[in-house]
Amino acid sequence: MRQFVATEPNLALSGFRIELERRLLTLAQRHGIDPQRQPAGLLLRALETRRVIPTSVASGLTDILALANQASHGAEVSPGAAQWILDVGPKVLGVLDAAIAAS
Repeated sequence: MRQFVATEPNLALSGFRIELERRLLTLAQRHGIDPQRQPAGLLLRALETRRVIPTSVASGLTDILALANQASHGAEVSPGAAQWILDVGPKVLGVLDAAIAAS
């Protein structure tokens, strides 16, 4: 994804969104939440409601998902926003990976 930050920030954010959604789907399945046809935002709320993901983390993920959704639907995204996702993204995914490992 790093190679796309400067030239294709929307593509970089869309790639991150895919990785984020994969983890949310895995967590949902492991906690008995049917992920069928549910957008990532609804899965995130269900995981927060069941206290799989803390509210503070869910809030940040909601903001990240909103930015990534805008990018994947063609809204103009600055390279700075894409760079920010690449800077914090691995930490975010690491938190989700830890939650998956613990479940």
